Amino acid sequence: MLYRLPIPEWLLFLLIHAVVPLIGVGAYVWLCRRLYIRGEVPEALLLLFPLFFCWGGVLVVALTALFWHWSGMASLGMFFLLFASPLFFLPVTIALRHVTRRPAVAEAFGIRASSTTLSSAVLSFSSSVHGESDETI
Repeated sequence: MLYRLPIPEWLLFLLIHAVVPLIGVGAYVWLCRRLYIRGEVPEALLLLFPLFFCWGGVLVVALTALFWHWSGMASLGMFFLLFASPLFFLPVTIALRHVTRRPAVAEAFGIRASSTTLSSAVLSFSSSVHGESDETI
């Protein structure tokens, strides 16, 4: 735990591990509805789910590293983000390029996602390793 927030631990646990994923699912549904109304093909909406899943994992791992206790599950999530999520981003981005009405948007999103996934995963892992002491800020 890098930072100690002045709220009960059970509430912090629920915020990080329940509320954040529920907000992500809600944001995905909201985005899918907006894109469908604007005429985007359903295949593109389906291809957005792995991207939301991986970015949600980055957010949960980063919040865990900053405000919660590092655990084995957090380590598994970190290794998934480091080794498996780049394998999701590339094919999904290529498929989005061929499916969507605006391929430049898909390419830009894929390039940003691929470049920042690794850096954000490494940063959250390094902050969790350096935050292993009993002292908190």
